[in-house]
Amino acid sequence: MAGGGGNVIKGDLATGEGIEENKFDTAIITHTLMHIYNIENVAQNIHKLLKKGGTALITVAGISKVSRYDANNWGHFFGFYEDAMKKMFFPVFGGRNVIIKSYGNVKTVIAMMYGMCYEELSDADFTHNDEDYPVVITVLCHKE
Repeated sequence: MAGGGGNVIKGDLATGEGIEENKFDTAIITHTLMHIYNIENVAQNIHKLLKKGGTALITVAGISKVSRYDANNWGHFFGFYEDAMKKMFFPVFGGRNVIIKSYGNVKTVIAMMYGMCYEELSDADFTHNDEDYPVVITVLCHKE
């Protein structure tokens, strides 16, 4: 798939190919990791691309349906939980430099599985957060 203009950096988070060391102050990596099969080196490669003092903002799917488009084009290999994010990012960035938070509850999981959109729910449906039913997990990593 082409696009993104001249500001898009293409690099392989699994292998590190195309990733320049100490290049960016901020990396925003949204809903990408579940499409990478070999995730062993992903945290190291994210750390590698950040400058000292840089921050990575990462989101991953928790409980979710398969994205058929992505699965057909790149694969859809994982759904994640907070423990997996700790195991992946704490050893590389250090536990005190990583903040992990999940968002979701039974109702938002069910709504997502039924294909409902935000407008079909009330604001109150999003106020309760239940760590046992994560729809989205956020990871903030800071490089010292």
